[in-house]
Amino acid sequence: MTETSGVPVEYQRAFDDLERRAAMGEVTLVQARQEIFALREKFSCGLPMAVHWRPLMS
Repeated sequence: MTETSGVPVEYQRAFDDLERRAAMGEVTLVQARQEIFALREKFSCGLPMAVHWRPLMS
């Protein structure tokens, strides 16, 4: 797995998929929030910090 801009590709793909599903109304705000926290935890080795900030729908 390679990194782009310091962000693992797997993380970027998962976040892009979440954004797509949210835009289509497939997930609620609560579900999106839970998935975002799970992704951050997974890719920060359990540390409570954001892996990378980026504006939504950039």
